[in-house]
Amino acid sequence: MNPFVYPKTRHARRYAPKQYKRYQTYKRILRLEFFGKCVYCQMPSSMRGYFSFGADHYRPKKHFPQLMVSYDNLYYCCSACNSNKGDYWPPGHLLATHFIPNPCDHVMFAHLRFNGAIVEEKSSAGAIAREILDLNDPESVSYREFIIGTVELWQLKRADLLRKVSKVDKLLRAGTMSTVDADSARNEIHAELVKVDKYLALLSGS
Repeated sequence: MNPFVYPKTRHARRYAPKQYKRYQTYKRILRLEFFGKCVYCQMPSSMRGYFSFGADHYRPKKHFPQLMVSYDNLYYCCSACNSNKGDYWPPGHLLATHFIPNPCDHVMFAHLRFNGAIVEEKSSAGAIAREILDLNDPESVSYREFIIGTVELWQLKRADLLRKVSKVDKLLRAGTMSTVDADSARNEIHAELVKVDKYLALLSGS
């Protein structure tokens, strides 16, 4: 399973917080709103750390100061994408094609997709996003490869534990294992499954 995937439907905001005086105050809510991932590169903040993420002004505050503390203009974003995006906003005659997609106004998968650890564009807007946000910089690609490989290893571990459960059930039915021993074995396996699922959730940003 590749934990890096762009949404195939538009995101409907689930929260409607009161308006704060400082846009930074929305960060905790934005993390919940966008499932703990950067909306542009899909990196989970559980991987890079909460403090390396912030609130991005989709319409830059330099050009749209009136939207500085508007929740609908704020997105959960890693520091790299936030810095690369900067004050970018396409001129009026290019607004329809040279925008950077966001998950509330656009179907992200219509513009960008992951091929393994590599981000590929599917539209002119996707190409703009890939270039301006530097989505395939070597460090990010290498880190995504590491996460994808780690997820695969934990999934193999999970499959092995499920096979062990099936083996215990088979031995119990055959009468070659007592109920007490079967329950004990299942409890040990269950404890391992809980740990594995915790790690997989962490790797996916859950």
